Amino acid sequence: MPSFIEVLLYLGEWIRNSPVPELSLWIGDQPLSLWMGANFLAIPILQSLHILAIAAAFVSALMINLRILGIGGEGQSLGRTVTRYLPWTWAALGMLTITGLGLVIAEPVREMMNPMFWIKLALVVGLIVLGIVFQIAARRNEGSWATADGGALPMRAGAAAIIVLWCGIIFAGRWIAYAPV
Repeated sequence: MPSFIEVLLYLGEWIRNSPVPELSLWIGDQPLSLWMGANFLAIPILQSLHILAIAAAFVSALMINLRILGIGGEGQSLGRTVTRYLPWTWAALGMLTITGLGLVIAEPVREMMNPMFWIKLALVVGLIVLGIVFQIAARRNEGSWATADGGALPMRAGAAAIIVLWCGIIFAGRWIAYAPV
């Protein structure tokens, strides 16, 4: 079985042989990208906002999922917990989308040529799909969720999966700076 580094090197080679290099160079030549690269504070401000949005999204999702797992928030119903924290999760995801696109525009080659960036995006897509499935299930079973303790195995498995995906996204995002490109 290949090591994680071997997988990253394979993904990097696949990326280099795809249309991604030309696309990233084209984005890098656009006026907004050039402006962001020339302004000293643009990238650090975007990165700071991105990190704050990650914290807000992760913590709000964590509060819901810990409630489902029965680890925290036992004083509130599951429905009330979801109602309280889910808007924060989606708002933070909106901010993550805006700042993430800004970071890609600011440094397209650094981001798009990096295998960890693509791993992070795949994890984000998985998280969003799982989050939408969770939200649909919550709306369909709203009456029973208002008093439920979150004990159903599928709900607990989904909650654990969301926490694991968030941790993977956070680690992958940090590793973008260190992955072999």
